[in-house]
Parts: sequence; C-alpha cells; structure tokens
Amino acid sequence: MLIRNKLAGGVGFNILLLICLGVYFISQTEALSELTVKMYNHPLTVTRATISADAGIVRMHRGMKDVALAQDRQAMHTAVEKVAEHEAEVYKQLDIVSQWNLGRAQLSVEQAAKAISSLDAITRAIDTITEMNTQIASASEQQSQVATEINESIVCISEVNERTASGAEQSAQTSLQLNELSGQLKVLVGEFKV
Repeated sequence: MLIRNKLAGGVGFNILLLICLGVYFISQTEALSELTVKMYNHPLTVTRATISADAGIVRMHRGMKDVALAQDRQAMHTAVEKVAEHEAEVYKQLDIVSQWNLGRAQLSVEQAAKAISSLDAITRAIDTITEMNTQIASASEQQSQVATEINESIVCISEVNERTASGAEQSAQTSLQLNELSGQLKVLVGEFKV
C-alpha cells in the first residue's frame, strides 16, 4: 500500500510539474512575442534573431514535453540533449539581440535569458523525479518478490502441518491398537496363572 501511495504521488507530481512548465513557457512565449512586436521596426538582424529565439523557446517547450513523456532513461537523456541544443541556439540569438541597444526592450531580453537559464534546474528536477520513479519501481518489484517467497513458505508450512496431522492421527490409531493388544495380552497372561 505504501509503494502504491508513493507511485501515485510521483505520478501526480509529474503531472503537476508538466502543467507548471506549460504555463511558465506559455507566459515566456507571450513575453517574447511582445518583444518581437516591439522590435519589428529594428534592423532585420534583430528581428530575425528575436524570431529565432522565440521559435527556439517553443522548441524547448516541446522538448520538455518529450522529456516528461520519455519511456526510459535513454529517451529522456536524448530529449534533454535536444532541449539543451535549443537552449544554446536561443542564447546565441539573444546575444545578437542584446548587442543592439534596445533600450527598455533590453530588460525583457534579460528576463527571457534568465527564464531560459532556469531550464537547467527544471531538467535536473526531472532527472531526479525519473530516478525516484525508477527506485520506486525497483522497490515495488522487490516487495512483490518477497511476497511471493512468503506465500511459498506459507504453502510449505501448510503441507508440513498436514503431514504432521496425518502422522499424529496414525500414531493415535497405532496407540489404540497397542492398547487393545495389551488388554488381550493381559487376558492371555491371566489364563496362564498357576
């Protein structure tokens, strides 16, 4: 029952994490969209870099979904690497944007860069959750094996009890037969008295 509760808690935590990540990345995407509109009148380089960064964040968001839905450790590792590649590209594009003096928009770019840097912490948290889920599954499997061994021991004990009861019954019958023979022997010995 304890393992079931831990598994349910782990799954619930994963779902909650996915929802929080979704909301977080949507808000960041909206912030970058606003930034894109503000920079529309800037030189083409800045506009391209902003659009590329915006698209990179969307790809990172999709990559986080792949990380959360990964079926095994290798798939999750591959998804995390893809997210890291997208993150590096976003930083590269944000560096291009920050090289241009954007005035008030500079603050938004810095906020977007900070949001992207927090992705590493989220990735580590997902790794930890995955490792915990693996440990829970392993503990559950061990508990199942122990339960199977206990059941086998109970069956063996039951069989020994049945054999003991059968032996006790045979001993009782033999004892009754010996008692009868003893009585008959007494009678026969009594007939030979002088």
